[in-house]
Amino acid sequence: MSRRPVLDLAQFYTWLVMGLCMQLVRGKNYKSIEHRFLIPGHTHLPSDRDFALMEKHKKYINQVYSPEEWYDIVRKSNRKSPFEVIVMQQDWFFSFEEISLPKKTVTIDKQPLNFKEVRFFKFESAHPNTIFVKYTLNGVFEPVNIGKRGTRLVNQISPNHLKTKYNELIKLNEKKNNDLNKLLKYIPPIRQKLFTDIIGDRTLVTEETIDAVQEDDIENIDGDVTADIVIENGLDIW
Repeated sequence: MSRRPVLDLAQFYTWLVMGLCMQLVRGKNYKSIEHRFLIPGHTHLPSDRDFALMEKHKKYINQVYSPEEWYDIVRKSNRKSPFEVIVMQQDWFFSFEEISLPKKTVTIDKQPLNFKEVRFFKFESAHPNTIFVKYTLNGVFEPVNIGKRGTRLVNQISPNHLKTKYNELIKLNEKKNNDLNKLLKYIPPIRQKLFTDIIGDRTLVTEETIDAVQEDDIENIDGDVTADIVIENGLDIW
């Protein structure tokens, strides 16, 4: 099986996120959404302090064997203002395929769209078929038209009507199952039930049936990209 190029995979997921942002402004949920890709090592977000607190608290914990233990570490890492941990459920994950946008290679001015170098995307309810891009955080926006002649909107669907991403237990491939079996000997018997349940209850799939977009591809994406999203709704900015 041939592997999808790393750059294509990174662009694929970014286009999915942009599709969601576009639908949110089209539906008048927000007046505008700004999505910034910050430069690694040269930017600092308020959430970085929160992660530092978690890392500091983790130093006092010898071993962690379950997700529940991680929840507890996060809750206790900030004594003054404890973090709220929300445990995601499988039916909270949705598919963005229906709202994915057509891939574009040029701007409205027929200039090449260097997708990898874009640092700033902006979406506005007043321009429901246009994405505004910048190559620097302080540069000038260049409009990209994602519509087609004779059509008002492309792939218009309410985010409230998205299909769930998974309709059954997520399957483990054979390689991951074998790795998990090998690691069991390093886990105290009293902590092994979580992992034996995963091995025993979930149907295995062979390497030949793994989806074209693999987790290994995601892990191999070059660069450490941090995103900062600002959503404007009327006079409120988050």
